[in-house]
Parts: sequence; C-alpha cells; structure tokens
Amino acid sequence: MMTLFFSLCAGLILAELVKGLSANGTPPVLQSFSWQMDLAYFMWSYIVMIRIVLLVSLVAVASQLSIESPVIFGITLICCMAMWGGIYWLFNKFWIGKYKFL
Repeated sequence: MMTLFFSLCAGLILAELVKGLSANGTPPVLQSFSWQMDLAYFMWSYIVMIRIVLLVSLVAVASQLSIESPVIFGITLICCMAMWGGIYWLFNKFWIGKYKFL
C-alpha cells in the first residue's frame, strides 16, 4: 500500500509537470512532434479533473495505510508535496502559459 501511495504522489507530480511543460515552455525536442499541441491542450483542459482523481485516490489509499515508521513516511510525504507545490507554483503563478489556449 505504501508503494501505491507514493506512486500516486509521483503521478500527481508528473501530471503537473507535463501540464506545465507542455503548455508553457515546450522543449525544442518536443516541438517537432505533431501530438505535442494535442497533449498540451488535453493537459490544460483536464488538469483539474486529473488532480481531483489523484487526490481522492491518495486519500483513499492513505486511509488504509498501516505506517510502520511514521517519521520516514512524514518526511517523504512532505518532500513529495513540496515538490508538487513548487511545480504548481512555478507553472501557475510564475510562468503562466494561458496565452497558448485562449
């Protein structure tokens, strides 16, 4: 269960990173692919629903966890949420790509 919990955390971080990079500053390597704009539009359109599904899944899994070492779990959880929060802040408050999809 612990692996599933942190896999969902990683999925949340990855979804936020893909959304931010695809809509804000696509690396030149990806700009040549025809599907890049489709991915960016999909992520920009459905990121709220993706966040909700992943967060509800995290809460459901967390309610069934039996934590053997709460200190390590807490530190890892704080690191994951700090990483997600930093990526969220970067791409939603600092480097905003809303101009791409008016």
